[in-house]
Amino acid sequence: MRGRYVLLLNNDAEASASLARELVAAAEADPRVGMVAAKVLDHRRRDLIDTTGHLLYPDGLNRGRGRLEVDRGQYDACSTALFPGGAAGLYRRAMLDEIGLFDESFFLYGDDADLGLRGRIAGWGCAFAPRAVAYHHYSRTSGAYSSLKAFYVERNRVWVLLKVFPWSLVLLSPAYTLARLALAAVGVVSGRGAASRLARDRGVAHLAVLTVKAYAAALRGLPRVLAERARLRPLRRLDTAGFLRMLDEFRLSAGEAALKD
Repeated sequence: MRGRYVLLLNNDAEASASLARELVAAAEADPRVGMVAAKVLDHRRRDLIDTTGHLLYPDGLNRGRGRLEVDRGQYDACSTALFPGGAAGLYRRAMLDEIGLFDESFFLYGDDADLGLRGRIAGWGCAFAPRAVAYHHYSRTSGAYSSLKAFYVERNRVWVLLKVFPWSLVLLSPAYTLARLALAAVGVVSGRGAASRLARDRGVAHLAVLTVKAYAAALRGLPRVLAERARLRPLRRLDTAGFLRMLDEFRLSAGEAALKD
């Protein structure tokens, strides 16, 4: 790998002329920054936010900050993010040399969270560059409300949880998951959230079976995930208190996780 930085642009995203320049400028401003999140807007409605970096729920689920909000510059004063979304972002080569690249076993979804959180627990920061703009076709590969997406999102968030979260949060996470799933059930009844779209198209029973299959697949990958966790232990510079502060700063609410599209 050559160069000091790696710019990630997904195959369903389009870069603005300013993207690379603004991302690099933000990284150059602070050597502790290992990642820079772009402002990613919807490809069709370019006044809608896709992500300005991601937020994190206490069970490992993540979602773009500001998703589906009209961009009025409300995040432009932010200088930091939790980690970049997979559509567009910049990574410092020194960080990647330390923590490794994307985990290919994730296949779809969550690999950006895994990489970003590995960087954060290793002590690297993430900047946000609001003038670094990209345009994204959201979930163009799998479909925004597909069974494929639902399966991988749920399986992979379990892997993110077990791989990088402090054990105290892992033990508490089932309570947060139950709260999220309960709100998703409310959403199915009231017609809100991604789960309601999938349940409407395929049925509630299909959604329940899909969730069980995702958990079974996550458990089958448990030995590999725990081996990866052990490999990361010498790199971990963020203690539990620091992780909790980070989670508090970039926390995704249960309502937003379950009831927003």
